[in-house]
Amino acid sequence: MTSANGGVTARMQPDGNFVVRGGGGVIWHTGTNGYAGATLSMQSDGNLVVRDSTGQARWDAQTAGRQSAYMGLQDDGNVVLRDSSGRLVWESTSRFTTLFPGYSLQQLQPMYGPASSARVELYSNGNLTSYGSTGKALWSSDTAEEAPHGHVDMQTDGNLVIRTMSGTAVWTSGTAGHSGAVASVDRDGYLSVGLGGQPPLWTNRPTTTSTARRDTLTRAATWLTAINGDHVPYDQEAVFQGHRTDCSGYASMALGYPPQGLGDPNTVALATSSFTRPITMSELLPGDLVIDSTGPSADIRHVVIFEKWTDSSHTAYWTFEQAGSTNGTAHRTHSYGFGGDEFLPRRPNSYGD
Repeated sequence: MTSANGGVTARMQPDGNFVVRGGGGVIWHTGTNGYAGATLSMQSDGNLVVRDSTGQARWDAQTAGRQSAYMGLQDDGNVVLRDSSGRLVWESTSRFTTLFPGYSLQQLQPMYGPASSARVELYSNGNLTSYGSTGKALWSSDTAEEAPHGHVDMQTDGNLVIRTMSGTAVWTSGTAGHSGAVASVDRDGYLSVGLGGQPPLWTNRPTTTSTARRDTLTRAATWLTAINGDHVPYDQEAVFQGHRTDCSGYASMALGYPPQGLGDPNTVALATSSFTRPITMSELLPGDLVIDSTGPSADIRHVVIFEKWTDSSHTAYWTFEQAGSTNGTAHRTHSYGFGGDEFLPRRPNSYGD
Protein backbone atom coordinates (compact mmCIF):
# COMPACT_ATOMS: atom_id res chain seq x y z
CA MET A 1 0.00 0.00 0.00
CA THR A 2 1.50 3.35 -1.06
CA SER A 3 0.44 6.94 -0.49
CA ALA A 4 -0.55 9.15 -3.44
CA ASN A 5 2.77 10.99 -3.44
CA GLY A 6 4.74 7.74 -3.21
CA GLY A 7 6.57 8.83 -0.08
CA VAL A 8 4.84 6.53 2.40
CA THR A 9 4.32 2.79 2.30
CA ALA A 10 2.36 0.37 4.47
CA ARG A 11 2.78 -3.37 4.47
CA MET A 12 2.02 -6.48 6.50
CA GLN A 13 5.40 -7.82 7.56
CA PRO A 14 6.19 -11.54 7.79
CA ASP A 15 6.43 -11.19 11.60
CA GLY A 16 2.74 -10.19 11.75
CA ASN A 17 3.20 -6.45 12.24
CA PHE A 18 1.42 -3.95 9.97
CA VAL A 19 3.93 -1.11 9.55
CA VAL A 20 3.72 2.36 7.98
CA ARG A 21 7.09 3.75 6.85
CA GLY A 22 8.14 7.09 5.47
CA GLY A 23 10.98 9.59 5.68
CA GLY A 24 13.44 6.83 6.42
CA GLY A 25 11.66 5.49 9.50
CA VAL A 26 8.57 3.92 11.04
CA ILE A 27 5.59 6.27 11.35
CA TRP A 28 3.09 3.89 12.93
CA HIS A 29 2.49 0.17 13.44
CA THR A 30 -0.07 -2.16 15.01
CA GLY A 31 2.38 -3.66 17.49
CA THR A 32 1.53 -7.20 16.42
CA ASN A 33 5.03 -8.44 15.72
CA GLY A 34 5.47 -11.98 16.99
CA TYR A 35 2.41 -13.34 15.18
CA ALA A 36 4.04 -14.65 12.02
CA GLY A 37 1.54 -15.17 9.24
CA ALA A 38 -0.99 -12.67 10.65
CA THR A 39 -3.27 -10.88 8.20
CA LEU A 40 -4.92 -7.46 8.08
CA SER A 41 -8.52 -7.32 6.89
CA MET A 42 -11.30 -4.78 6.52
CA GLN A 43 -14.37 -6.62 7.87
CA SER A 44 -17.90 -6.19 6.59
CA ASP A 45 -18.92 -4.71 9.96
CA GLY A 46 -16.52 -1.78 9.43
CA ASN A 47 -13.72 -2.96 11.70
CA LEU A 48 -10.07 -3.12 10.64
CA VAL A 49 -8.55 -6.22 12.25
CA VAL A 50 -5.21 -8.02 12.49
CA ARG A 51 -5.73 -11.77 13.02
CA ASP A 52 -3.07 -14.37 13.69
CA SER A 53 -2.69 -17.60 11.75
CA THR A 54 -5.36 -19.28 13.89
CA GLY A 55 -7.89 -16.53 13.19
CA GLN A 56 -7.69 -14.91 16.63
CA ALA A 57 -7.87 -11.10 16.62
CA ARG A 58 -4.63 -9.51 17.86
CA TRP A 59 -5.40 -5.86 17.09
CA ASP A 60 -8.38 -3.91 15.83
CA ALA A 61 -9.43 -0.32 15.21
CA GLN A 62 -12.57 -0.64 17.37
CA THR A 63 -14.73 0.59 14.49
CA ALA A 64 -17.24 -2.25 14.29
CA GLY A 65 -20.69 -0.88 13.45
CA ARG A 66 -19.38 2.44 12.16
CA GLN A 67 -19.89 1.55 8.51
CA SER A 68 -16.30 2.06 7.43
CA ALA A 69 -16.24 1.65 3.68
CA TYR A 70 -12.54 1.78 2.83
CA MET A 71 -9.03 2.22 4.18
CA GLY A 72 -6.60 4.81 2.84
CA LEU A 73 -2.97 5.83 3.36
CA GLN A 74 -2.39 9.58 3.35
CA ASP A 75 0.76 11.41 2.27
CA ASP A 76 1.45 12.31 5.93
CA GLY A 77 1.55 8.62 6.91
CA ASN A 78 -1.88 8.58 8.50
CA VAL A 79 -3.90 5.40 7.96
CA VAL A 80 -7.56 6.40 7.73
CA LEU A 81 -10.92 4.65 7.59
CA ARG A 82 -13.77 6.51 5.90
CA ASP A 83 -17.42 5.73 5.42
CA SER A 84 -19.20 5.61 2.07
CA SER A 85 -19.72 9.39 2.11
CA GLY A 86 -16.03 10.08 2.74
CA ARG A 87 -16.39 11.07 6.38
CA LEU A 88 -13.49 10.13 8.64
CA VAL A 89 -14.24 7.21 10.99
CA TRP A 90 -10.79 6.42 12.38
CA GLU A 91 -7.17 7.44 11.89
CA SER A 92 -3.91 5.97 13.13
CA THR A 93 -1.78 8.98 14.00
CA SER A 94 -4.23 11.77 14.72
CA ARG A 95 -2.94 14.41 17.12
CA PHE A 96 -5.81 14.67 19.56
CA THR A 97 -6.01 15.77 23.18
CA THR A 98 -9.48 14.57 24.16
CA LEU A 99 -11.17 11.16 24.23
CA PHE A 100 -14.91 11.62 23.98
CA PRO A 101 -17.63 9.31 25.35
CA GLY A 102 -18.00 6.14 23.28
CA TYR A 103 -14.54 6.40 21.73
CA SER A 104 -11.40 4.35 22.27
CA LEU A 105 -7.65 4.93 22.42
CA GLN A 106 -5.75 2.24 20.57
CA GLN A 107 -2.28 0.99 21.34
CA LEU A 108 0.52 3.19 20.01
CA GLN A 109 -1.97 5.95 19.17
CA PRO A 110 -0.84 8.82 21.45
CA MET A 111 -3.03 11.50 22.98
CA TYR A 112 -1.08 14.79 23.11
CA GLY A 113 -1.19 17.79 25.37
CA PRO A 114 -2.25 21.05 23.64
CA ALA A 115 0.63 22.64 21.71
CA SER A 116 3.00 20.21 23.40
CA SER A 117 4.97 17.03 22.80
CA ALA A 118 3.74 15.73 26.17
CA ARG A 119 1.53 12.71 25.65
CA VAL A 120 -0.30 9.68 27.01
CA GLU A 121 0.22 6.38 25.18
CA LEU A 122 -1.05 2.81 25.49
CA TYR A 123 1.61 0.24 24.74
CA SER A 124 1.09 -3.16 23.18
CA ASN A 125 1.72 -4.80 26.58
CA GLY A 126 -1.34 -3.00 27.99
CA ASN A 127 0.42 -0.29 30.03
CA LEU A 128 -0.95 3.24 29.79
CA THR A 129 1.82 5.81 30.37
CA SER A 130 2.02 9.62 30.70
CA TYR A 131 5.09 11.43 29.39
CA GLY A 132 6.19 15.02 29.94
CA SER A 133 7.42 17.24 27.11
CA THR A 134 11.02 16.13 27.79
CA GLY A 135 10.06 12.47 27.34
CA LYS A 136 10.23 11.69 31.05
CA ALA A 137 7.66 9.12 32.22
CA LEU A 138 5.31 10.74 34.75
CA TRP A 139 2.86 7.95 35.53
CA SER A 140 1.71 4.53 34.40
CA SER A 141 -1.35 2.38 35.01
CA ASP A 142 0.86 -0.57 36.06
CA THR A 143 -1.09 -2.86 33.75
CA ALA A 144 1.85 -4.18 31.73
CA GLU A 145 1.09 -7.70 30.48
CA GLU A 146 -2.47 -7.53 31.87
CA ALA A 147 -4.02 -6.25 28.63
CA PRO A 148 -1.69 -7.09 25.72
CA HIS A 149 -2.99 -5.60 22.47
CA GLY A 150 -5.87 -4.04 24.40
CA HIS A 151 -7.42 -0.59 24.25
CA VAL A 152 -8.72 2.25 26.42
CA ASP A 153 -12.45 3.06 26.40
CA MET A 154 -13.99 6.38 27.41
CA GLN A 155 -17.35 4.96 28.39
CA THR A 156 -20.59 6.90 28.09
CA ASP A 157 -21.10 6.52 31.85
CA GLY A 158 -17.97 8.61 32.49
CA ASN A 159 -15.57 5.79 33.35
CA LEU A 160 -12.19 5.49 31.64
CA VAL A 161 -11.34 1.80 31.26
CA ILE A 162 -8.36 -0.23 30.03
CA ARG A 163 -9.61 -3.46 28.45
CA THR A 164 -8.03 -6.60 27.11
CA MET A 165 -8.52 -7.63 23.51
CA SER A 166 -11.52 -9.70 24.63
CA GLY A 167 -13.07 -6.78 26.52
CA THR A 168 -12.15 -7.62 30.12
CA ALA A 169 -11.53 -4.51 32.24
CA VAL A 170 -8.13 -4.47 33.99
CA TRP A 171 -8.09 -0.83 35.19
CA THR A 172 -10.64 1.98 35.60
CA SER A 173 -10.59 5.63 36.67
CA GLY A 174 -13.49 4.96 39.04
CA THR A 175 -15.58 7.76 37.53
CA ALA A 176 -18.70 5.85 36.46
CA GLY A 177 -21.93 7.76 37.03
CA HIS A 178 -20.77 10.97 35.36
CA SER A 179 -22.33 10.81 31.92
CA GLY A 180 -20.68 13.14 29.42
CA ALA A 181 -17.25 13.09 31.06
CA VAL A 182 -14.24 13.10 28.72
CA ALA A 183 -10.59 12.14 29.11
CA SER A 184 -7.98 14.75 28.20
CA VAL A 185 -4.24 15.39 28.35
CA ASP A 186 -2.87 18.70 29.61
CA ARG A 187 0.21 20.49 28.29
CA ASP A 188 2.41 18.71 30.89
CA GLY A 189 1.30 15.21 29.88
CA TYR A 190 -1.04 14.45 32.77
CA LEU A 191 -4.30 12.63 32.06
CA SER A 192 -7.63 13.58 33.64
CA VAL A 193 -11.30 12.63 33.42
CA GLY A 194 -13.85 15.36 33.92
CA LEU A 195 -16.84 17.40 32.87
CA GLY A 196 -16.06 20.63 31.04
CA GLY A 197 -15.32 23.63 33.23
CA GLN A 198 -15.31 21.63 36.48
CA PRO A 199 -12.48 20.20 38.63
CA PRO A 200 -11.29 16.77 37.42
CA LEU A 201 -13.20 13.73 38.60
CA TRP A 202 -9.89 11.85 38.37
CA THR A 203 -6.34 12.83 37.40
CA ASN A 204 -2.94 11.19 37.47
CA ARG A 205 -1.30 14.52 38.33
CA PRO A 206 0.28 14.30 41.80
CA THR A 207 -1.89 16.15 44.30
CA THR A 208 -0.03 15.45 47.54
CA THR A 209 1.41 18.59 49.07
CA SER A 210 4.07 18.09 51.72
CA THR A 211 3.64 19.58 55.17
CA ALA A 212 6.51 21.98 54.48
CA ARG A 213 4.83 23.26 51.33
CA ARG A 214 1.47 23.64 53.07
CA ASP A 215 3.19 25.57 55.85
CA THR A 216 4.73 27.92 53.26
CA LEU A 217 1.33 28.74 51.78
CA THR A 218 -0.26 29.11 55.23
CA ARG A 219 2.41 31.58 56.33
CA ALA A 220 2.13 33.45 53.03
CA ALA A 221 -1.62 33.91 53.52
CA THR A 222 -1.21 35.42 57.00
CA TRP A 223 0.14 38.71 55.66
CA LEU A 224 -3.05 39.26 53.62
CA THR A 225 -4.90 40.20 56.81
CA ALA A 226 -2.09 40.80 59.35
CA ILE A 227 -2.67 44.56 59.83
CA ASN A 228 -6.11 44.80 61.44
CA GLY A 229 -7.61 42.64 58.71
CA ASP A 230 -5.67 44.37 55.92
CA HIS A 231 -2.48 43.39 54.09
CA VAL A 232 1.06 44.25 55.08
CA PRO A 233 2.19 47.35 53.13
CA TYR A 234 5.11 47.07 50.72
CA ASP A 235 8.32 48.80 51.80
CA GLN A 236 11.90 47.83 51.01
CA GLU A 237 13.12 49.63 54.11
CA ALA A 238 10.56 48.36 56.65
CA VAL A 239 10.34 45.21 58.78
CA PHE A 240 7.29 43.27 59.97
CA GLN A 241 7.46 40.21 62.21
CA GLY A 242 11.22 40.26 61.79
CA HIS A 243 11.19 40.21 57.96
CA ARG A 244 11.71 42.89 55.33
CA THR A 245 8.37 43.86 53.77
CA ASP A 246 9.39 43.58 50.12
CA CYS A 247 8.95 40.57 47.82
CA SER A 248 12.05 38.63 48.87
CA GLY A 249 11.61 39.38 52.57
CA TYR A 250 8.03 38.10 52.26
CA ALA A 251 9.21 34.93 50.49
CA SER A 252 11.78 34.40 53.26
CA MET A 253 9.02 34.72 55.87
CA ALA A 254 6.73 32.29 54.02
CA LEU A 255 9.52 29.75 53.62
CA GLY A 256 10.17 29.85 57.36
CA TYR A 257 13.69 31.31 57.14
CA PRO A 258 15.05 32.85 60.37
CA PRO A 259 14.09 36.55 60.67
CA GLN A 260 16.95 38.80 59.58
CA GLY A 261 15.12 42.10 59.23
CA LEU A 262 16.59 44.16 56.41
CA GLY A 263 19.21 41.44 56.01
CA ASP A 264 16.76 38.86 54.60
CA PRO A 265 18.06 37.31 51.34
CA ASN A 266 17.11 39.39 48.30
CA THR A 267 15.84 38.10 44.94
CA VAL A 268 19.37 37.65 43.60
CA ALA A 269 20.32 35.51 46.60
CA LEU A 270 17.10 33.46 46.47
CA ALA A 271 17.93 32.50 42.88
CA THR A 272 21.27 30.96 43.86
CA SER A 273 22.06 27.38 44.81
CA SER A 274 22.36 28.44 48.45
CA PHE A 275 18.58 28.68 48.64
CA THR A 276 16.98 27.12 45.54
CA ARG A 277 17.57 25.00 42.46
CA PRO A 278 16.25 25.45 38.90
CA ILE A 279 13.21 23.49 37.69
CA THR A 280 10.91 23.73 34.67
CA MET A 281 7.55 25.49 34.63
CA SER A 282 5.80 22.14 34.24
CA GLU A 283 7.44 20.91 37.45
CA LEU A 284 6.06 23.71 39.65
CA LEU A 285 4.46 22.55 42.89
CA PRO A 286 2.74 24.55 45.65
CA GLY A 287 5.30 26.63 47.50
CA ASP A 288 7.88 26.83 44.71
CA LEU A 289 9.17 30.23 43.58
CA VAL A 290 9.11 32.05 40.25
CA ILE A 291 11.87 34.67 40.25
CA ASP A 292 13.18 37.50 38.09
CA SER A 293 16.64 37.93 39.57
CA THR A 294 18.29 39.63 36.59
CA GLY A 295 16.48 42.97 36.43
CA PRO A 296 18.71 46.07 36.49
CA SER A 297 17.37 47.24 39.87
CA ALA A 298 15.62 46.00 43.00
CA ASP A 299 12.48 47.82 41.85
CA ILE A 300 12.28 45.56 38.79
CA ARG A 301 13.49 42.26 40.22
CA HIS A 302 10.66 40.25 41.77
CA VAL A 303 9.70 36.88 43.27
CA VAL A 304 6.28 35.24 43.65
CA ILE A 305 5.22 32.08 45.48
CA PHE A 306 3.43 29.53 43.30
CA GLU A 307 0.16 28.19 44.73
CA LYS A 308 -1.68 26.33 41.93
CA TRP A 309 -2.54 26.44 38.23
CA THR A 310 -5.65 28.35 37.24
CA ASP A 311 -6.80 25.56 34.87
CA SER A 312 -5.65 22.53 32.91
CA SER A 313 -3.95 24.63 30.21
CA HIS A 314 -1.18 25.46 32.71
CA THR A 315 -0.50 28.88 31.21
CA ALA A 316 -1.41 30.93 34.30
CA TYR A 317 -1.28 30.30 38.03
CA TRP A 318 -2.28 31.66 41.43
CA THR A 319 0.47 33.27 43.50
CA PHE A 320 1.18 34.92 46.83
CA GLU A 321 3.44 37.96 46.62
CA GLN A 322 4.50 41.21 48.24
CA ALA A 323 4.27 43.72 45.42
CA GLY A 324 4.77 47.44 45.06
CA SER A 325 2.07 47.55 42.37
CA THR A 326 -0.53 46.42 44.91
CA ASN A 327 1.15 48.28 47.79
CA GLY A 328 1.54 45.10 49.75
CA THR A 329 0.59 41.45 50.09
CA ALA A 330 -1.52 40.07 47.24
CA HIS A 331 -3.07 36.80 46.15
CA ARG A 332 -3.53 36.95 42.37
CA THR A 333 -2.82 35.22 39.06
CA HIS A 334 0.23 35.58 36.83
CA SER A 335 1.75 34.09 33.69
CA TYR A 336 5.35 34.91 34.55
CA GLY A 337 7.85 32.52 33.00
CA PHE A 338 6.02 31.80 29.74
CA GLY A 339 8.07 34.02 27.45
CA GLY A 340 8.69 37.73 27.14
CA ASP A 341 10.08 38.11 30.67
CA GLU A 342 13.04 37.09 32.82
CA PHE A 343 11.13 34.99 35.34
CA LEU A 344 12.40 31.48 36.05
CA PRO A 345 11.00 28.73 38.32
CA ARG A 346 13.08 27.66 41.33
CA ARG A 347 12.57 25.01 44.02
CA PRO A 348 13.58 25.85 47.60
CA ASN A 349 16.25 23.51 48.95
CA SER A 350 14.44 23.42 52.28
CA TYR A 351 11.76 21.10 50.84
CA GLY A 352 14.30 18.37 50.27
CA ASP A 353 12.74 17.19 46.98
